[in-house]
Amino acid sequence: MLGETPFHHGGGRQLPDRGVLRWSGGEVRVVGVDVTGQKLWHVLADPVEVSGTVEAAVDPEFRELMIQLPLAPIS
Repeated sequence: MLGETPFHHGGGRQLPDRGVLRWSGGEVRVVGVDVTGQKLWHVLADPVEVSGTVEAAVDPEFRELMIQLPLAPIS
């Protein structure tokens, strides 16, 4: 969990953002975002220990695709 995040958690039939977290010790893909209470937890592609200052970067192509996709009505 980060103090702040640019990642959208999804909802309303929209998928959560994807992207990467970078820190001095490496990089890991973010493959989803889970909401627990008022907290957003980043779902990581690999089990890593993230520490120190972290850069969070959303995949702009994936986000644009999610914005452009029409939502089918729920029947």
